[in-house]
Amino acid sequence: MADIPPAECPLGYPAHQLEAILGDGLSDFNYWMRGQTVAQCEGRRWDYAARDGRGDYVPDACADHPHGMVVYGCDLRAYLTGRLPLD
Repeated sequence: MADIPPAECPLGYPAHQLEAILGDGLSDFNYWMRGQTVAQCEGRRWDYAARDGRGDYVPDACADHPHGMVVYGCDLRAYLTGRLPLD
């Protein structure tokens, strides 16, 4: 497997990065991903300690540029190494 760059988002690989990595293979990857779980990068995370222990959303590393849907790195690596998707 060729080395892949690190994910731009702490949650995984956003769509534009997948396009750059997979090129013409993106449609095959999207078919392979059917039924798999993805993450949603919103630029915030839940912090249980915020608001005096009541919890609240706080900005995270992607606060200035949320990525939207991202694919977990383990799924991208599994696809690139020819493994079957996890059910």
